[in-house]
Amino acid sequence: MTRGYPDLTDPIQLDARAAEVLSPMAAGASAWAVNALASPAPRPTTAAGSMTIATAYNVKWQPKTRVFVHAAVIGTATGDVQFAVNGSAWGASVQAGSLWRSAAQMAGDDFGAFVAAGADVLDIDIAASDALIAAAVAAAPPLGVWAHTLTRRIQRDRARALGCRGTVTDYPAYVSGRAPRRSATSIATGFWGAGWVPTGSARPVLDSSGRIPLPAPKSATDTQVLLAGEVSETPAAGTGTFEVKFSVPTAGASGWSLLSLHLGATDAATKLSGTEILHDGYTVQVSNSSSLRVYRDDVATGTSTQLANTASGATLVAETVYTLRCVVTGTQLTVSVPETGLSTTVTDKTHRAPWSVFVGRNYNASATGLIHIISVTTS
Repeated sequence: MTRGYPDLTDPIQLDARAAEVLSPMAAGASAWAVNALASPAPRPTTAAGSMTIATAYNVKWQPKTRVFVHAAVIGTATGDVQFAVNGSAWGASVQAGSLWRSAAQMAGDDFGAFVAAGADVLDIDIAASDALIAAAVAAAPPLGVWAHTLTRRIQRDRARALGCRGTVTDYPAYVSGRAPRRSATSIATGFWGAGWVPTGSARPVLDSSGRIPLPAPKSATDTQVLLAGEVSETPAAGTGTFEVKFSVPTAGASGWSLLSLHLGATDAATKLSGTEILHDGYTVQVSNSSSLRVYRDDVATGTSTQLANTASGATLVAETVYTLRCVVTGTQLTVSVPETGLSTTVTDKTHRAPWSVFVGRNYNASATGLIHIISVTTS
């Protein structure tokens, strides 16, 4: 089961944002079946009395409908939950029966003691080690172990493999896999599609023209990289054409340095750093002075190898739409900016995979302008 805090621009959202509505599952059915993808963001409280934390509208009530209300207990807090219909109490109040634990807390936890004391769910941190997550699963709480807070499918797959029954995610349509893959991003409509996940702490906003104004990183440790989840997990052969359309409001070195298109064998949170290789793949780049660069990332050796770096040329013009294009065949990668005639080809067949697609930029102290991401397409 997947519970998601609503990214209201994800294409799959339900009106029941206060709770998950669970329909009966057939014998042997996967516990990961997703029947609803909505719940509110956490609303911690120390109030002595009851308070409304969320309201659901237009719930489709049916015979034998079951409602699961998930209330997490943090630290030693206690409390209970009352479900109401049209303002009137419905059923008995339910004592909050789950434990939400951080990776740091889990290091000193006795999960068996939590279950013996009545915890029916353990909400554990996906950042914890395999051993700690496995220990929580082994404690066998009645409703299983849920992992929080997932943003990527590689985390989902790890949670499943370790025995977790469900996940908590900010990107339910993408992480669950219920949103179909698109060949072109939907940002031009003014709405985020499923799975635009930032590597950094915050996702940029969409502007009034349906573009992503990608800001300059503020330091060498700052990251401005976005997973374009809605066009990711491309066909298994790993070949095809990948394009980013972009423009810049300020031309030259003071505006921007490099724009990167990254193809990753997984959707792990790449930082476009040669010293932090999280998966196999390729990074192709265009500079403000028309140079094209190609790198191959190898996770086994933790290295990034430069395969091409063309000479600089004319400065790309401000407020002009350009295309950074990468054509991957079985043996070669051809990188180009067709509006300028720039092109370079490298022969390399090391990695081919169902690519996760990323766009981003690296830190450069003198480059402080924006890069407008207009669209990302695959074919």
